[in-house]
Amino acid sequence: MNAVAVPAPTSRPRDAVEVVRVLVLLQAATLVVSTLEGWIALGFGGGVAGAPMVLLTAIACGLTFAAVSGIGRRAAWARRLTLVGAGLGLVVAVIDLGLSLVMTGQGLPLVAILTRLLLPVAVIAILRDATVRAAFRVPTTQEVAR
Repeated sequence: MNAVAVPAPTSRPRDAVEVVRVLVLLQAATLVVSTLEGWIALGFGGGVAGAPMVLLTAIACGLTFAAVSGIGRRAAWARRLTLVGAGLGLVVAVIDLGLSLVMTGQGLPLVAILTRLLLPVAVIAILRDATVRAAFRVPTTQEVAR
């Protein structure tokens, strides 16, 4: 028999950081689509009432792309920004889920559950891991001098 050796899963922080970067990039792409959708809705008579939401979505999109860039450079501010953004997004999604259950008796669609609930939970869980946290640590002046 020809056995194929399967590599053991790694817990290297570099790999985990790259996974987070891809997940946050997915969130940024979702925000791009949401922003475009809002602009289109405004163009078809959405009125001025929807403009603040489109503006906030565009700002969130820009901040998310900035976080993706910072995560690639292992910047500590990017880790904090991503944790805050994922946390806020998770809170809004839980509120949305609760309102959906109360008002319609149904939960969110599967894609919304995956992208708005599970994706932020995965990002938060990975970024809070001690080895990943160490990858974002700012070196002290003594470490830099070595």
